[in-house]
Amino acid sequence: MATERPLWEILLDCKKSEKLRCSECFQLMEYLAETAARAQDEEKARDLFLKHISCCPDCRDYCANRLEEYVEVEGKRISSRQSSTG
Repeated sequence: MATERPLWEILLDCKKSEKLRCSECFQLMEYLAETAARAQDEEKARDLFLKHISCCPDCRDYCANRLEEYVEVEGKRISSRQSSTG
């Protein structure tokens, strides 16, 4: 009987393999179910966040300021990469 491979090996092999053993299929099914559940949780959290900042000026301003800081930092990072490669 073949030993069960870790999920990370199965995920890596998905790109180059066209066959799965039954046990690997079950592992992937569990992984995909957990991923879908997390995505739904993230979507619900995002919806609650957007609902709150739409009616709370303090949080909306705070988020806008953090976003501006992020854009500024990322812009500088991109500029420095472009100048070092060009």
